[in-house]
Amino acid sequence: MTALVNLGAVLVFALLVFAAVGAAFRFVLPAEPHQGREAEPRRVRWRRMAADIVGVVALLALLDAALEVRAAFGSPLGDRDGFTVEVVEVGECERAPLGFGIARRCALTAYRSDSPPGAGSIEVVTGGPLRPGELVARYSSSGWTAWLFLGSSEPRWFPVSAEDRPNLDGVPVAVLVGASLGIGALRRMAVGRARNGRDPAGGLSR
Repeated sequence: MTALVNLGAVLVFALLVFAAVGAAFRFVLPAEPHQGREAEPRRVRWRRMAADIVGVVALLALLDAALEVRAAFGSPLGDRDGFTVEVVEVGECERAPLGFGIARRCALTAYRSDSPPGAGSIEVVTGGPLRPGELVARYSSSGWTAWLFLGSSEPRWFPVSAEDRPNLDGVPVAVLVGASLGIGALRRMAVGRARNGRDPAGGLSR
């Protein structure tokens, strides 16, 4: 259920950014002559709808890939709690069901710690293999940090060695903005060609 809620939140945020970028294009690009949707040919309406669907799907796919890359190869987002856990035995490692398999969650079946981590199992987010003897810790982000960098307010476990990785906190936001601009430009190009009666190959459509 939590995964569906997170996916829905990302979808809503992506749609808001996509709409904001589309509105910004109205001020950047030359305005087109006003033409009501009722007067548009069916070919243009269908191409507009297809471009919107493909654009949203591509945007979500790129954003999901960026989030996985950050989790697998970047430093943990947020602050570390005051204790660490030593890995004794690693159980099953699962890939995200809607992801690209870049990052994965490994469940610890046995661990050693001076301070109890609290109730619940420990699932460590990692991009590579998790071996016994490694130290893991819980990291959490809150407030504007989690919102701005598209993080999660729920604590997540990462290897302590991941703190030496490069800071990729802003990569998902950069991908989201860049993909929105690129997809918005391609959408306008596709719809413009349909209005001019030309197919993507440049020939006249009948």
